Amino acid sequence: FSYLWLTNKKLHQDKIFGAYKISELSVNSEKLELGQGKYTKKPMLYFEFRNGFILTANDSSYAGSYEIKADSIFLSFDKTFRNIKSLKAIMNNEKRILKGLTNDKQAFEIDLEKIRNEKLNYRDDRWNEDKRPS
Repeated sequence: FSYLWLTNKKLHQDKIFGAYKISELSVNSEKLELGQGKYTKKPMLYFEFRNGFILTANDSSYAGSYEIKADSIFLSFDKTFRNIKSLKAIMNNEKRILKGLTNDKQAFEIDLEKIRNEKLNYRDDRWNEDKRPS
């Protein structure tokens, strides 16, 4: 991956930064059931500054890094999540769907609901779906 386009990356990163509730995840059109996260009551995906992300589901957390190029986002997990090591995706304009291919060229789709646009701490109980401030 190239890091020569830092100015543009920051602009795009600001648009996706935040917390997302995962409504649905499917691989090869097969819906995968996801339970609560390690620190959250619902499965969640957090995009953080400095190109870090955390996916928390099924009583576990999966960290990794992401990179944005033009209209694509590349996610690389530090440890395997359901046999997935990386994802190459496009996020729609409403930031509600990530759709693309896994490292094994399997089609996937993640339906998302953005929670907040502020700096978040995924370990902070305030960001749990049932307890977040109104």
